[in-house]
Amino acid sequence: MAKDLFKRRWQQQWRRFAKYLRYVFNDHAILALVFILGAGLVAYRNFLITMPITIVNQCLVAGVVLVSALFWRVPATFIAEADPLYFMGDEKSLRDLRQMGIIYSVCVRSVIQMAVLIVLLPMMLRQFSQLPGVLWALLIGSVALAIAVMLYTGRQATQYAKQTTPLLNWRGVTQLETRRVQRILQVFSWFIDVPEHKTDVRSHAWSDWVIKHWQTKNGLTNLYVTTFLRTNDYIQLWITMIVVGMVVVSTLDGWLMIGLLMGLIYLFTIQVLPIMIAYRQRVFDHLIPVTVKQRQKAFHQLMGPLLGSMLVIWGIIGLIAGLPVKMILMVEIILVLWALALVFLYSDRKAENMFKRR
Repeated sequence: MAKDLFKRRWQQQWRRFAKYLRYVFNDHAILALVFILGAGLVAYRNFLITMPITIVNQCLVAGVVLVSALFWRVPATFIAEADPLYFMGDEKSLRDLRQMGIIYSVCVRSVIQMAVLIVLLPMMLRQFSQLPGVLWALLIGSVALAIAVMLYTGRQATQYAKQTTPLLNWRGVTQLETRRVQRILQVFSWFIDVPEHKTDVRSHAWSDWVIKHWQTKNGLTNLYVTTFLRTNDYIQLWITMIVVGMVVVSTLDGWLMIGLLMGLIYLFTIQVLPIMIAYRQRVFDHLIPVTVKQRQKAFHQLMGPLLGSMLVIWGIIGLIAGLPVKMILMVEIILVLWALALVFLYSDRKAENMFKRR
């Protein structure tokens, strides 16, 4: 029974992911991906040619290889929330299903880690060509570390604290599976609307501090700021765009770099746009007379500091990477104009269309 259930849920899950992949990788996206991949390979080749063989670089490469094993660490269980109740009299089937999910996760995680190693292999060969023992230790050790981290994460999340019996925390098992699926759907939600994706709202000490010091006279702006800083999806998206932009600035140059940075700003803007309609199902959103102009102004006041900080960080990385100051200024001016157009023209038009359909 567990084997049939595992097979059915595995197939259902991959059919759902394949449906979203078809929307993400449409004709235009594939064309852009091929262009970006080609440019990335050229930049990677140039980077390898100019990368000196030093102890510092060897330590950095080894660190990157080992750190890559710490990602994608949540194992699959394929156990739904109702399963512990449904299988109350047949816990063995539930344990078998969990075990099959862990074996599946180990296989998939190993393939992912080997794919990452293939990408990093040219860099590793350049730095450790004279040290084959270290090279093999990194290759085998990173895969082993990735599997160990995944098994440890699964064990910690599915056992009770101070446990002295072999009982499993089935609530933790189901929450682990929900978290894994939601993280995958979160990536799809960056590009398309995913109705199944649920946002995670949490209060953190640092977010409360920022909210306290980011107060304006516009109450709607304060509401948008609080929503942004306490919604993990928005924060993770913002950090991801900054990190990807840092990689682009430090590895590429010219119009390709500018085009990719403009794409990141556009992607970030369209993903934050729904914050304007986040409260339209609340009663006060209908009782309090808030106009579209006021919503647009609040959105402008939210996006200004966010996009501005992104551009400042990218500019600093450009200086550290040794780009000419004139080139950095030109890129910053182009990106500022692009951001202003997106925030004051594109987002305003989108807001008008969204609230016309109320």
